[in-house]
Amino acid sequence: MILVNELRLAGAEAISINDERVVTRSDLRAVSGNLILLNQKRLSSPYIVKAIGNQQYLESGLTQKEYGYIDRIIKAYEKTATVERSDNITILKYEGEMNFKYAYGEETSSSENENS
Repeated sequence: MILVNELRLAGAEAISINDERVVTRSDLRAVSGNLILLNQKRLSSPYIVKAIGNQQYLESGLTQKEYGYIDRIIKAYEKTATVERSDNITILKYEGEMNFKYAYGEETSSSENENS
């Protein structure tokens, strides 16, 4: 969860963990030491986290001395992580449902919905 937030703060436009897309409504939970639950799917380590965005911002957000994710979290728990840059990242589309209670599409105005 912390890693996903760090990537968002660094400007990530899209994020996936083990090819499962993270969206604003994603439910991400740690189930055990090496198992997480993302979008109701069980994912186990090793985790491959992909992010699309400005490579310099994303990398510096994770590797900044003392304040970046690598120094604060990975080293503190004696884990290992590798940060790699790539010009060819593919993040699959989200396959779940996106139901919004108060959001409307462009073709329907809110006043039309209030009258229904």
